[in-house]
Amino acid sequence: MPNLLKWIGGLGTGLGIACCVTPLLPALLGALGLAGLTGLLYRDAVLLSFAAFCAALFIVGMLIQRRRG
Repeated sequence: MPNLLKWIGGLGTGLGIACCVTPLLPALLGALGLAGLTGLLYRDAVLLSFAAFCAALFIVGMLIQRRRG
């Protein structure tokens, strides 16, 4: 379980930050046929909150792994 949390947290944080500083999110949404969501999701408040949540998942995974030894 801690490894899964670390992977999800690390990838989610990287994706959130990458989408925040590059036009990656509109391209991904357009490729998936969800371009209508671009105006709702392509905001710093949404992307940075997502990245912070994923970073918290990563930290929790690290703490669980550290406690188990």
